[in-house]
Amino acid sequence: MKAIGWSSLLLGTILATGLAPATRAEEALAPSAQDRIDALTTGSIAPLGGAPSGGLVPPGAAASGSLRELTAPAGTPPALIPPREAPATPAPAVSGQAETQLPEPVRADAAPAPVAAEPVPTAAATPASDSAPVTAEVAPAPIAAEAAAAAPAVAVAAPAEPAAPAVVATEPTPVEPAVSTPAVATTEPSAPVTDAVASAPAAEPPPAAAAEPTAHVAPPVAETAAAPTPSSPPTEAVATTIAAPAPTPEPPAAVVPPASPVETTASTPVAVAPVAAPPSHEPTAPARLAAVDAPAPATAVEAPADPALRTAELAEAAASDALRAALDALHPLGGSAEERADRSDVAAFYQARGHRFLFGAATGPTPVAVAALDRLAHADRDGLEPNDYATPALVAGLAPEARAKAEIAVATTVVRYARHLQTGRFAPGRVSELVTPRTTKTSAADVLKAVASAADAGAALAAYAPPHLGYQRLKAALADLRGTAVRTPTVQVPIGPPLKPGQRNERVALLRERLGVAPVATDATIFDPALGEAVKAFQRDRGLVVNGTVGRDTVVALNDPTGGNADKIADVVVNMERWRWLPRDLGTLHVFVNIPDFHLDVMKDGRSILHSKVITGRPENQTPLFSEMMQYVVVNPYWNVPISIIRKEMLSKAQATNGGSLTRGNYEVAVGNRTVDPATVDWAAVPAEQVEIRQRPGDGNALGNIKFMFPNQHSVYIHDTSSRGLFAQAYRALSHGCVRVFEPFAFADAVLSEEPTKLDGARLKAMLGGGEKFVNLKRFVPVHIAYFTQWVDDDGHLQARRDIYSHDARMKRLLGL
Repeated sequence: MKAIGWSSLLLGTILATGLAPATRAEEALAPSAQDRIDALTTGSIAPLGGAPSGGLVPPGAAASGSLRELTAPAGTPPALIPPREAPATPAPAVSGQAETQLPEPVRADAAPAPVAAEPVPTAAATPASDSAPVTAEVAPAPIAAEAAAAAPAVAVAAPAEPAAPAVVATEPTPVEPAVSTPAVATTEPSAPVTDAVASAPAAEPPPAAAAEPTAHVAPPVAETAAAPTPSSPPTEAVATTIAAPAPTPEPPAAVVPPASPVETTASTPVAVAPVAAPPSHEPTAPARLAAVDAPAPATAVEAPADPALRTAELAEAAASDALRAALDALHPLGGSAEERADRSDVAAFYQARGHRFLFGAATGPTPVAVAALDRLAHADRDGLEPNDYATPALVAGLAPEARAKAEIAVATTVVRYARHLQTGRFAPGRVSELVTPRTTKTSAADVLKAVASAADAGAALAAYAPPHLGYQRLKAALADLRGTAVRTPTVQVPIGPPLKPGQRNERVALLRERLGVAPVATDATIFDPALGEAVKAFQRDRGLVVNGTVGRDTVVALNDPTGGNADKIADVVVNMERWRWLPRDLGTLHVFVNIPDFHLDVMKDGRSILHSKVITGRPENQTPLFSEMMQYVVVNPYWNVPISIIRKEMLSKAQATNGGSLTRGNYEVAVGNRTVDPATVDWAAVPAEQVEIRQRPGDGNALGNIKFMFPNQHSVYIHDTSSRGLFAQAYRALSHGCVRVFEPFAFADAVLSEEPTKLDGARLKAMLGGGEKFVNLKRFVPVHIAYFTQWVDDDGHLQARRDIYSHDARMKRLLGL
């Protein structure tokens, strides 16, 4: 390239020598360098040689633009000034040259930024070759100046006024050094499209100097906004790109649609925005031309909330706050330990669920509340009083405070109902100190959790009722009694002497009519066997002594104007209450003693495998009510006389007989832990607390030959007896409190039927005689001593027994029946 340049320069010198006169004449007509600089300050970029409308034009075009052609300064020999050449086909761009992105367009009225210019070389410029004409291309992408491969193009801007010098950053390229603008470091744009200015071959320029920016305001020009970058760059390589920091974007005046490069002539000028001076020498990221930016990704805008829904949310939040405050206010309140624990449990339950309401919604009762309140409204089905479970109305529109109070009231009422259904409405000990069942109460929190999590809140509450068959039968009997119309007997049987089978009496005819027994063909006044069976059935249903004789009690029951339903209902309700005192799991194998019935049953898998007579405590020595586990059996037992019996019965007899009664009864006596002869004791002076008495094993022992032990606080157990004749009596409340069983070894067979050691009645009987023997059980058996005056038997008949301890009467008073 340098050889070609020097050859051209030599040829130009020769031609200049011969054509000097013509050249001088042309030089006289050419504008001076100052004129060209003055013209430069009036526009943004003047064409080389000037063009009517500005822009970049090839050499030889008319000089009317801002950036004029490179012209030698005054005094330069004319022979060194290259002649203007006609436009020619653009030369191919040389790849690998440095590029700098043009700045974004600015408004036409903005002051031009400083433009880096290269000083005119002192040496004469070499004329451009015909094969490398200067052209300009317009494309919709960022505009860049392209230099020819022979020599880099130099943009010149002459300053009109002094200003801060701009810095020109020069970055070498692999092929030729290129001059970059002072704005940014040379970078490779992703899809460059440039306006290229290819210069003719010239001598290598000296180091560039900073040009001062012009202070003149550029004339208004049309802005050209860059179109979106094409998907692929043009094939022509970009030599040099001029870029500057992007100013604040303005709406584009026009958008140039993407198109193939168009050759620019004098009639199609391109406006080029001025280049701003850089703040420092440090390279920065290239700025992009202002363009019609792609729309930013749409930001998801949340739809405005439904005002009604928002209002409901605020109301619910206010109600939750009111509920929290109402629960907090309950803590300082007094009451029993159980009441305080319940309040704490209720508060903890609602705190765990974020103080969300369970029963009362803003619109009224929730489904949970509807089911639960329906159960409470029918509490009488389980022998409870519905009025005891009244609650505030859960209606729509309640104020937050009222709604919170109603929620707490319903919650505590639901808990109370579940407790009453499960363990009863009062402490069993209020009936008697000998009523000592062990009941387990479910916590308030557990009740509310069960109701909240159940598919059917009513069914969840129903599950707290006793699961026993005896309870379910009484519940059905209660419904029957309440559904039966009360009928006053139309026939009254006069009270008189007892009527017995085989007698003839005028009252027998009335008895037949009352019981609906057809008279015999011969005489209606005869008390025949059919009438006797009807009397027994009536006595059985009313809980009377079943003997077939119509005495006073039977006549009174026959003439009851209510048909016995009112009292029966109360009795059934009382006995349903007692079922709640028993353990929910009685045991697959267990012993069940019913004191008023004077019988026990050994139950296995829900059926009785032994039904036996028993003797229970007298009313003054009542058998207590409790449940414990049978753990061992004693054969040939001693009877350790309780202190109560010593004090009430034995001391007075020993004083009267001088200890003889104790000697005859085969008793051992110890005073102050020392065994003594009963005849040597001063029974009038010795305190009962210092006396210990026990009866030796044998036939006369009060406990008989065997006792079955289930340790308890009352020192009560089941045992044999030496007084077997008492079992013949119908009324058998005759003991000191223990339970005497009629057939002890048959009882042993049943109660030990699941004993792993194969222990049974026969093996125990073989141990009789000799000293006291203890036999521990491998499998403990539950024993329940209960008190039921009403129950339904396997045939569906409601059975009734005498209230021998007056427990029913006390319970009716406690329940308000």
